[in-house]
Amino acid sequence: MFQQMKKILLGGYYGGNNTGDEAILRATIDTFQAIRPDLSFTVVSHAPVATEKRHAVQAVNWRDMPALAKAVSQADLVLIGGGGLFMDYWGLDEDSYFRVTHGGISTYGTLALLADAFDVPYILHGVGVGPLDSKAAREHTRRIFSRARLATVRDAESLALLEDIGLKPLPEQIRLFADLAFSLESSPIDLNKAAERRIQLGLDQKTPLLGIAIRFWDRPEPPTVWIPHLAEAIREFLTESRANALLLPFQVGSEGQLTDDLQLSRSLASEIDLPRQICVLDDVLKPGEMQAMLGQCDLILGMRLHALILGLNNHIPVIGLAYDSKIASLMKQAGLGEFISPVLVDHQRLTQMLTLASQEKISLSAKIKAYQEKMQALVNENIQLVLPILDAHRSVPSYANLHGFLIERLAQMQTMDAVLLEKETRIQALSAEAVEARNQATLLDLRLKEIESSKTYRLALLVQRLRNVLIPPNSRRETWLRSLQTLSSRKAQH
Repeated sequence: MFQQMKKILLGGYYGGNNTGDEAILRATIDTFQAIRPDLSFTVVSHAPVATEKRHAVQAVNWRDMPALAKAVSQADLVLIGGGGLFMDYWGLDEDSYFRVTHGGISTYGTLALLADAFDVPYILHGVGVGPLDSKAAREHTRRIFSRARLATVRDAESLALLEDIGLKPLPEQIRLFADLAFSLESSPIDLNKAAERRIQLGLDQKTPLLGIAIRFWDRPEPPTVWIPHLAEAIREFLTESRANALLLPFQVGSEGQLTDDLQLSRSLASEIDLPRQICVLDDVLKPGEMQAMLGQCDLILGMRLHALILGLNNHIPVIGLAYDSKIASLMKQAGLGEFISPVLVDHQRLTQMLTLASQEKISLSAKIKAYQEKMQALVNENIQLVLPILDAHRSVPSYANLHGFLIERLAQMQTMDAVLLEKETRIQALSAEAVEARNQATLLDLRLKEIESSKTYRLALLVQRLRNVLIPPNSRRETWLRSLQTLSSRKAQH
């Protein structure tokens, strides 16, 4: 009997040109297809066309609510994750569910609510949780996790935070597993490209290579404060070890400095000021090639979580710059707790870490290999928990009319949202014009006061008053003066 192909909808921070999230997506697809080649995938993406081309899947725009709802209704499973999806660094707009303005927790909450509405099971898959500073973020996260058919988190801190927000004792369906990127594999083509790229960059194979992956972060200190300290430590290490360094951007996006690793990497390279020993990679590589490129390194210093994970996949010693608790959590789990540094580094301490990791590379690599293999096994175990939930789902044809009605209403709401957004944009423009007009009026008022307080103005005012005394307005003297002026003008014309 013919069995219809099962469909999985994948939701995460995909299509944002972030190597870490793309590594999660690639690893997820490859791991599932290795076990079940018959599966079909649709990805919720910031850039659907690019995602379809890169990963050979179908994709739907994350802001297209009707298309998103239709994709959920046609799926047998909604898989949300992985990545650090449940956090409120930039707040939570509780009114943004099902709207084009959704973001962060409300994005993944929208997927969960749509899955519930269409009676499709949803799973939270290898996600990170935290920070959750607001009451709303904690409550929304608790509800999303409590209704999931299965929820796996990538670190113990995420599990502890879930307990702290009210999921205690933890339900059976919430478990600790591994980041999905631990199962990423580089192809022979990726490995060859990385070796060729190293030669093209002029990085000698016999010279030790330090890989560096940083990101913009300004909490509590901006990069202008912490970059010089970091540069000093790296400069000292490179000088003493005679190593080279390669800076690898993990994201170059259109959302400003927060997503521009390349510009920050160039700033760090300039601050280190050892041009013969430093290269900056200008491209954001595909996940497999990025992992292979990190495999060319002897040591990795990273703020980017997945720079560290892809380094661990190569069994290479890593040092974590802990801008977020997830960095420290990973390093401790890997048995590398002594190689954690704050972003605002003590340059002498960081130099010592780099030197120690370089000297103990062989013993550290053996420890890392055992940890990485354990994480990879956990990823595969996680997949085995997902498949029975996927296979148990049966679509209910009688709900088709209701599904169509819901999708139609979401389309209407999106149209109204677009009109509202246009009007809000116009109001903002008019408000900006009003502010500019007020600023201009203030400047004119200040200029007028300057004129009124000037010596020239006071002299002109004195002359005007003297004229009014000598030649009062509407007086015979004024009439006689005007007649004289008229006569003089006529003579001048002749």
